[in-house]
Amino acid sequence: MEVQVLSPHGFCGGVRRAIHLAREALRKEGKAYVLGPLVHNSQARDSLGKEGAMFLDLEEKDFKGALLSVPQGSLVLFGAHGHDPALDSIAKERGLRVIDATCPFVRMNAERIRRALQEEENAIYLGEEGHAECRAVLSEFPGLPLYGRDEVPPGGRLVLVSQTTMGLHEVEEARRNLEKTHSPVEVHLPCKATEERQEALRKIEGDVEALLILGKEESRNTIALRKRAESLFPALPVYLAEGKEALMGLPLGKYRKVALTSGASYPEEPFLEAEGYLRSL
Repeated sequence: MEVQVLSPHGFCGGVRRAIHLAREALRKEGKAYVLGPLVHNSQARDSLGKEGAMFLDLEEKDFKGALLSVPQGSLVLFGAHGHDPALDSIAKERGLRVIDATCPFVRMNAERIRRALQEEENAIYLGEEGHAECRAVLSEFPGLPLYGRDEVPPGGRLVLVSQTTMGLHEVEEARRNLEKTHSPVEVHLPCKATEERQEALRKIEGDVEALLILGKEESRNTIALRKRAESLFPALPVYLAEGKEALMGLPLGKYRKVALTSGASYPEEPFLEAEGYLRSL
């Protein structure tokens, strides 16, 4: 089978940074508590677990309760998606040592929202309710309306800030809807890595018969990548698979050429394993 590998793919800078911070902490300390999944990738979590990482509340439901369960004085890592500022207060009160792995793009979004509120601009947030990043933003800025759930601030200029893992088509749809009642609408797109991986889909060659995306359903940016692909190429079969083993269960033998990519939280090693398997077909 011929395989067209799309570039870029795999870990984004924010994921690499979070994993690097975790590994450095584990190298020095031997163990550390991690609030939530750190990054949405089970292979990375399993690897860090073997190095001494202890993951708290992987379901991302009760971060405060999870943090209160950590022994006083322990080392805690906050994940790449950002967190409720109330967690900083809990950590300080309990004498916890904190490493904050929040992605720089998540911080940039928070800073734009903060500036908009300080300058009394109308702002609205586009995010997936319940996602760790969305929860963190809405916790930091109480009263900030969530697109699709809350009432849009009335009239005039509007700042639309997007969760970093949203699809470009989702952002564009929100912008078009908001421009029916507001002018102008200033849009802050998902992070550069998310945008680049979605735009790389346009490089798919005309003789490709299927697109394979490596990643998991738990990864919001991976799901956005799949939706973008289905939007751009409605006639092209699109498969989402976790890795080589999952690919082996798919009906791929009928294809002569496929395109291969992955979400921004997918490691390079299993990507290469999957690519090798496909080329062997």
